[in-house]
Amino acid sequence: MDQLAVTSGIRDHALVIDCHELTISPVQLPNDIKIVVQFIAERKLKSSSYAERVAQCKMAEEVVGPLRLAKFSSLASITDQTIFRRARHVVSENQRVRDFAEMLRKGDLKSAGQLMIDSHNSLDHDFATSTPQMNAAVATASLQPGVFGARMTGGGFGGCIVILADATAKIDGWQVRAVNAASQLD
Repeated sequence: MDQLAVTSGIRDHALVIDCHELTISPVQLPNDIKIVVQFIAERKLKSSSYAERVAQCKMAEEVVGPLRLAKFSSLASITDQTIFRRARHVVSENQRVRDFAEMLRKGDLKSAGQLMIDSHNSLDHDFATSTPQMNAAVATASLQPGVFGARMTGGGFGGCIVILADATAKIDGWQVRAVNAASQLD
């Protein structure tokens, strides 16, 4: 997905990537925001439980079909509570992505920020890929004046958090912005 985002970027736009339909929908980012990335803790996906999460999602799909198409109501047929929570995270996260894009389109940054916090909480409680250090960083960032929301980003078990804030907020970290796609030099 990283390579797809790098080669599909549009300046000042977020990308909604639909891996089922194989489509990319750009969403204009508001001008009055700041996106900040903070490095919190080193992570190594190879030695983490990331592969276990992938396997657990496959187990859920054996019961309800592809999680990208699953409805909340279908999750009730998953009897194992751990597998249920993993599936609930994926299904709810897919909806949060759609809702986040809509909130950006409407300029409702407060609701978009809350969706980021909800996403992080789901990563912690349902997907179990956050850590106490990451949770503390998200909580601290979320309390800063001008911050709309924050969440862990990447595969989990450490890494970075991303923060959505008002353009005037004073937030430490790398301020980033969406740029046009990379291209091959001849």
